[in-house]
Amino acid sequence: MIVSLLAAVALLQQGVPPLTQSPWEFRSADGRVSVQLQGKLDVDGAFFDAEEGLEAVTGAWDNGVELRRSRLGVKGALDEWIEFKLDADLDDGEVRDAYLDLKGVIGNGTLRVGHFREPIGLSNQTPVHNHTFMERPLANALFPSRNLGLAWRRGFDQERGSFHLGIFRDAGSSGVSEDITSSNELAMTSRLTWLALDENDGCERVHVGGSFSWRSPDDGVVSFDGDAITVIGPGLIGTGAVSAEEVYLFGVESTWIHGANSLLFEYTYAGFSRPGGSNPGMKGLVVEARRMLTGEVRQYKKGRAALWEVHPKSPFDPRSDGIGAVEVGFRVSHLDLKDEGVTGGEGLNMAFAWNWYLSQNLRFQTNFVRADRDDVGHVHAFLFRFHFRF
Repeated sequence: MIVSLLAAVALLQQGVPPLTQSPWEFRSADGRVSVQLQGKLDVDGAFFDAEEGLEAVTGAWDNGVELRRSRLGVKGALDEWIEFKLDADLDDGEVRDAYLDLKGVIGNGTLRVGHFREPIGLSNQTPVHNHTFMERPLANALFPSRNLGLAWRRGFDQERGSFHLGIFRDAGSSGVSEDITSSNELAMTSRLTWLALDENDGCERVHVGGSFSWRSPDDGVVSFDGDAITVIGPGLIGTGAVSAEEVYLFGVESTWIHGANSLLFEYTYAGFSRPGGSNPGMKGLVVEARRMLTGEVRQYKKGRAALWEVHPKSPFDPRSDGIGAVEVGFRVSHLDLKDEGVTGGEGLNMAFAWNWYLSQNLRFQTNFVRADRDDVGHVHAFLFRFHFRF
């Protein structure tokens, strides 16, 4: 996979005389073709202190370090109306994003085709490297990640609003979808968002939105799992495989940006019908508060309708007085996987984050977490991450 990415860049260079715009970008002399190399590296560590009662249910919480992500890819454009992205993980070689964006088609919208993240939920649509916390919240466990499909999106009112609608088949990170049971295992996913307030060059913003997805689950089975804000330890709660004929996902989201301060709220719900007539409902909730101690404003990506990156006012440089940007955050996230005979457990996470952004591309993150499962017990965790991307 990675060799193919590099070969594609080489072929473009051979076919069209390149002009180098940056160390990572190649552009044809006539400007019709551009290709940019991208990469991401996350190195994580975790130290746990878990109660024996919790370990008896979840398994041991062993300290450890992990190469969480090591990705390489390309993105680019062809003739201004076609954009593309292709990346994979160096560790397992599996595809992450692999799609084409066809701009200005079907009612002046953008049609995306390939393997990509389904348009549902604010935390789900915000890239993980733009999150204050190392992983997405517990409540996000009810929503799907990347799958094969096509999705149409269009912004309105000068991109203050956005509408997304897509059709997908479950494929996960493998990029493979097989219909074993001939039961049309499809999903329809939609999202509608609106910037109710957008003033002072992005320093004052209020975003609201909602998502819905109807799904015919793979082989008539569904499962939901919640991690304690890290993948190093065991899962906190989980339903295991549960039979389901249809699944309905709902989400309500909002975020408020006020200068260096920001808040996020999301409610997630998954309802499904089971053979025999029972209809369990799984529920999630997350509230986050953040402050940039050095005064930066959290960026917002219109069109994508997601929270975006931090640009330090004074990037760190040991040869000068640049100190980078410092951020603190607090999150409470709840996930309930118990209803109508489904005994997946109930989890509650409370986390504090301290992040140091040395530059737009390099940062050091720390999370202090207390994660509880029902009345079984809790675990305290100290987590850290070194993050680099280009």
